[in-house]
Amino acid sequence: MDQTPSGPAKSSPESAPDSTESASSPIWSKPWLWLIVGLAAVALAYGIGRMQGAHALTGAEQRHAAAIGTMKSSLEACEIDRSLLNARRSLALVALDLDRRNFGVAESHRRQASEALEQPALSGLADLAALSTAIRALNLGVDPDPGAKRDRVIAVSEALDRILSARARPFQPTPAASAAKAPD
Repeated sequence: MDQTPSGPAKSSPESAPDSTESASSPIWSKPWLWLIVGLAAVALAYGIGRMQGAHALTGAEQRHAAAIGTMKSSLEACEIDRSLLNARRSLALVALDLDRRNFGVAESHRRQASEALEQPALSGLADLAALSTAIRALNLGVDPDPGAKRDRVIAVSEALDRILSARARPFQPTPAASAAKAPD
């Protein structure tokens, strides 16, 4: 007997939509989930970038602080050397002025040498106080034979030369100066 369904069609398991299929579909097929995962990845990358940037900045700040400390000590050493060299120059001019019988000018150069050695930056150097006292004690008044005075000035100059040679350091170019030179 052939029967055709006259009423509502009965659903067979093969033709009926499965209500569990939409519930059990893969979670990755949902677009809102992709959006959340993408935003999480962007936030993670941003956080890692910020952390790396902060670490690099901290390293740069430490290198900068070390460079400033080196420059300050170099500046202090240059100030000390400048004061010592000014005193040495003034003593050489004293000897020259004594030879020319310019006693007044020699006295002004002697004062300049004494003042150069009394700089606060030079307070820590050994033998400098005694040398400054010896320079102040020089009497450069008018004398028909200034040879003995000149000999004392030269002796003080030689003592200052010994201090200068003990402080001598080999020239070390700065990295910026080295980098500025073009290779041949």
